[in-house]
Amino acid sequence: MFAIMIILALGSIIMSLNIGMSMMHYGLMTVYMSLLVM
Repeated sequence: MFAIMIILALGSIIMSLNIGMSMMHYGLMTVYMSLLVM
């Protein structure tokens, strides 16, 4: 039971890191596109 909770916590941390990385990548792409337009 305790191991399952640890695995779930690690999974949620990894998911939040992946979401943060993709959001940061999306923000960088948006800045790059706006610079290209200007």
